[in-house]
Amino acid sequence: MPIVVPNEGAPYLLGFTVGLADPTSRTWEVHLYVNNYTPVPSTTVASFTECSVPGYAPIVIPVSGWGAPTIISNRASSTYTGINPLVFTNTGSLPVVVYGYWVEDETDGVTLFAEQFATPQTLNAGGDLDLTVIFTGGTQL
Repeated sequence: MPIVVPNEGAPYLLGFTVGLADPTSRTWEVHLYVNNYTPVPSTTVASFTECSVPGYAPIVIPVSGWGAPTIISNRASSTYTGINPLVFTNTGSLPVVVYGYWVEDETDGVTLFAEQFATPQTLNAGGDLDLTVIFTGGTQL
């Protein structure tokens, strides 16, 4: 599924882009969600049910870890390479179905962007879920 930049996150990302805010002064975290939810423009952090199995924790991603953008078919994308893949762990005895992830500006509790997986992923008991975050944007004509 495509990345969704919610209304609450759009001003933050645009502010970083045009230099009105310094993204390096922010703390961003990647969270997994377990409710069957498709992100939309009105999405907020409250829209998600965060994974809560033993061993799970959101992962802090330093803003400096984004790779150089590339253009393919009029769409720019950047892969988070600072920690790649991000590894989420389940040390519990029960598996959990994960529907997607969101990236949150922890400083203000704002959803910057989110993505529902094309196919739900299982975070198995005693296992890991590897995630590569790729931010993609394009123009609408």
